Amino acid sequence: MPNRLIGLLGAALGLVAVALALTPALPARASVLQALELRDLVRESHEIVVGSTRAAHSRYDGERIVTESLVTVHQRMRGGAEGELRVVTLGGTVGNIGMRVEGAASLPVGGRAVLFLRRGDHALRPVGMAQGVLPIQADARGNDMAMPGGMGLALMQRVGGGRLVPAPAALMAPRPLDELCAEIDALVAADEGR
Repeated sequence: MPNRLIGLLGAALGLVAVALALTPALPARASVLQALELRDLVRESHEIVVGSTRAAHSRYDGERIVTESLVTVHQRMRGGAEGELRVVTLGGTVGNIGMRVEGAASLPVGGRAVLFLRRGDHALRPVGMAQGVLPIQADARGNDMAMPGGMGLALMQRVGGGRLVPAPAALMAPRPLDELCAEIDALVAADEGR
């Protein structure tokens, strides 16, 4: 009897192993990144603007696909940006090949956003991936509201002992654009010692 039980148990474990092997791997639903507070976004940015995306095209950058967007600057809070900026984000589609990076910033053509940008590799890139892009939408009364950023990101922070715990985004709820810009202006002034 014990040999039969061992045989049945072995067969059951074998079936479980086969089922697990045949189960497709689930795609990642978020990229894990350190949560940035508003002051961190300001401190790490070379350019901070309110802008709208005029055009975008995807291209290969080595073996990866990136999207280069032309952003018309409407308001500048840091940096020398006037007119248009060229912003590069991860992912896009070239021909029949697409690449998507969870948590990468997205700048849809026609969309407006508060952008926190850092220079690097001869391009401007959003700080903290999607954390550095706060989309702007009009509320029911037509007031411009800055929306939370960080879509597709699992935001974390380190606590005692180096343990990682979930952390909130810089913006937790929609906020009036003029109020947010005033706070950013104050943070920029403090960061630059003015």
